[in-house]
Amino acid sequence: LETVDFNEGLTEIKEYAFQSTPLTRLTLPNGLQTIRYWAFGDCNSLTFVFVPADVSLIEQYAFANCYNLKLACVGNATKPGAWHVEWMYSGATVVWNVKEMITQDGVTYILFNDGTAIAYSYSGSAEELTLGVEGYTLTEIIANAFYDCNTLKKIVIPEGVEVIGEGAFASCDLLSDVSLPST
Repeated sequence: LETVDFNEGLTEIKEYAFQSTPLTRLTLPNGLQTIRYWAFGDCNSLTFVFVPADVSLIEQYAFANCYNLKLACVGNATKPGAWHVEWMYSGATVVWNVKEMITQDGVTYILFNDGTAIAYSYSGSAEELTLGVEGYTLTEIIANAFYDCNTLKKIVIPEGVEVIGEGAFASCDLLSDVSLPST
């Protein structure tokens, strides 16, 4: 059980429902309201989770001991008061106010509700790439996003990018043409 497709209408995930399963990526459905105690605890293969803004309650240790969980994208602008302070308990980076996460031309983008986006990672094999998502302003390329990309020779970074993270293009040995924005 590496992925789960949730049906519309799901409102609650009960205690221990997916404990210790080999889930790798988890996108919870719109309309989900409650995630109970230890629902995804010990999911050691889990690397990413998206929690929609509809979730108003997450109990203690819902994602406990998910040691490979690196990123949790959340639709809410801030942590709702009914979320237990130890809902995550795994050390993952939590990014708030996320609309969705998409992959386009091998680039995974996190799209925010305010119309901005960040480039999160790259898994493509293109030699040339123009960054950006139509309708969104790309503001950041996070640390190590393109690390060790061994095919990329040219990249165009659009206007609006304010931050290029540490090591964003490290070990991209063929990258020789970078078009930077004037901002």
